Amino acid sequence: SSAIYTGRTGGVLAVDAQLSGPGSVADVLRIGRAEGLTLVRVTDVGGLPPAINREGVLVVDAIADSPGGAFALEGGPIGKGFVAYDLAFFDQEDEWRLVSAPNEGPIAAVGTAPLALGRVWDVTGQAWSVSRDALRDAAWYQEPRRDRALWAQAFAGGNRFGGDRPLTVLGETRAIDATYEENYRGLQIGSDRVWTTGPDAFALIGVTAGFSDYETRIMASRDSLQLTGLNVGVYGALQAGPWFVNGLFKADAYAAQANLSSAFALVDFDARAWGAKVEAGARFGSGRLWWEPSATLVWTALDLDDFEVEGSAVEYGDGSSAVARVGARVGGSIDR
Repeated sequence: SSAIYTGRTGGVLAVDAQLSGPGSVADVLRIGRAEGLTLVRVTDVGGLPPAINREGVLVVDAIADSPGGAFALEGGPIGKGFVAYDLAFFDQEDEWRLVSAPNEGPIAAVGTAPLALGRVWDVTGQAWSVSRDALRDAAWYQEPRRDRALWAQAFAGGNRFGGDRPLTVLGETRAIDATYEENYRGLQIGSDRVWTTGPDAFALIGVTAGFSDYETRIMASRDSLQLTGLNVGVYGALQAGPWFVNGLFKADAYAAQANLSSAFALVDFDARAWGAKVEAGARFGSGRLWWEPSATLVWTALDLDDFEVEGSAVEYGDGSSAVARVGARVGGSIDR
């Protein structure tokens, strides 16, 4: 048609389209020239899997020069799994096409899963470490030592991690905003069996178990990942005078849920982690003021199930990590 098409406030052009890769087709509006603003409402048909499509799917074809803002996608980009479709204007041809690119929110969310699994293992391990700190504090102040003891440590917290991450698709690399926040809560309990080996020396073994709930949320898209599960572990400790060494082996199992809101998908899968933690150090000073330098080595192995989102496979593989830390605690008492 050579007629002028004028979009009016609230005007909507409804089309059926195949939201897939190159070769996909859609209903096409052919006009002479476009004016005003018309929103395009797209219904995905054909049941085809999402794919990167830089050529685009033709939706509007104008004969004469037209402003690029004459048509816009109703509601913004359409998320379909790990691909997002948007309406782009090709000014050389005066055409509006549905083009697709990586859907950054869901990609960033599932990309945090190995980091989240390692973090929650470390957080529950830190709850155990706090209980060991309390035991050394009691020994330092010469509090009565029990042969058997039960302990419990509740924990909660949150952090925000920022920065871009590289994403490579079809040989093209670009940075995506992977800034996310984490929130966690849980309870760790344990039982100690202690043997006194000298005036300032003891050895112990113990068992621990806990529950934790951990969530990461991508700030740019609000896509999220949640891990909820249990852990069990065994540990031991030695102390001789100011010197100490603690060791923990712990296994975690989690039910994971990826809430990929910008892809309109909710995915459940399982994740597991196991690892070891060793702490060693010494305490110097007096009852009024002391300091305790220490070193920690943490090793974890991760195993996450594979899954699919809109025909796109997510495969994590097996992974492991090792972290070394050094630091010091300082404390004291005004009544000693």
